[in-house]
Amino acid sequence: MNPVILALVALLAALSIAFLSADNLLRGHSRVVPYLYGVCVALLLFAAVNAFLIARKESKLKPPLPRSSPLAPAEDVGTLKSRVIQLRNDLQAFLNEIGDRPKTEREPGMTAAEYDTARLNEALLWNDKLTHGFALRFTERAQRIFHECGQAGTTHTMFGIRIANDNLQKSDIVEIIDDLTWLARNVD
Repeated sequence: MNPVILALVALLAALSIAFLSADNLLRGHSRVVPYLYGVCVALLLFAAVNAFLIARKESKLKPPLPRSSPLAPAEDVGTLKSRVIQLRNDLQAFLNEIGDRPKTEREPGMTAAEYDTARLNEALLWNDKLTHGFALRFTERAQRIFHECGQAGTTHTMFGIRIANDNLQKSDIVEIIDDLTWLARNVD
């Protein structure tokens, strides 16, 4: 449970007990008040210990890499981790090479239909480069890495779903790069 929420609950409970006691609403139940305060103190202590354990666990985790920074290749290129890193770096280079979806300029004298057709053709050409380029250059490697990581005990289900998609968008490839960063951090 979130230690902040737990601490807030304990403090609200203690304040409620204090107000009820001050208004004599707990008259006849005064023997219970110290026990209620004791429960609040126990909740606060539990929240503090829980917060300490969460902070300790998070300090052991490595900070996430920014999306644009490549992971340094490992010394041994034959390891699974180094192949994950290499695939991630190659995918980032592919995205940099392909660039953003082109913006079609409207030529003077173009009708609205001609402009829409030109925009659609350029967008389809760019999307075909992205989709088929990924399929030809990366699908087989990505599937192999997905299964090797799974066999090694590090599974990332969404990565498997994304690489199986035949109609990838640029945002999907960016998420695949993030998945590979996670796998590189967690695979042995």
